[in-house]
Amino acid sequence: MRKKLKQLGQAERHTFEGVFKSVGIKHSYHGKSNPIYLPSLLFSPVSCDGEPMTNHLWCNYTKQFLALGQLVPGDRVRFDARVTSYVKGHYPNKITDYGIERPTKVQLIEDNSKLAREPMPMTKEDRNVLIGYIMNANQEFYLETGRPYEKYYVDQYKAWCLQLARQSKLIN
Repeated sequence: MRKKLKQLGQAERHTFEGVFKSVGIKHSYHGKSNPIYLPSLLFSPVSCDGEPMTNHLWCNYTKQFLALGQLVPGDRVRFDARVTSYVKGHYPNKITDYGIERPTKVQLIEDNSKLAREPMPMTKEDRNVLIGYIMNANQEFYLETGRPYEKYYVDQYKAWCLQLARQSKLIN
């Protein structure tokens, strides 16, 4: 359990800083066989007001994070969020843990990228593209561990990249 997050409380927003580690997908199910993929970000470590809070933390990959462009491992990001509790694990080993929700005021405070940042898919219509980006980025790990890896989503991402490249050539 993340006791330091619990101590912050859920009543107000707090300012967090985290070092970006990777992208991932949480999934839930709508019915028995229809997975709903939820893009997420892993930060490790995470602090609040300079005090270490946890060694790692997953949060939703929201529009404000997407607006930063493609994050690279080592990027330091600052954002405001609320602490939230959730139940993790499976019966009989369920426990209450703490995370964050509703991140806002997202800022890149340390840029670890050596090149210009790649744009990220930003619209609701591009949701499948983002899922494909994450599956593509984690292909080896997802296939080795039996995590969801669906060609449909990866193809959506690759088509989006091709479209961006074509648009870029037209502009230049």
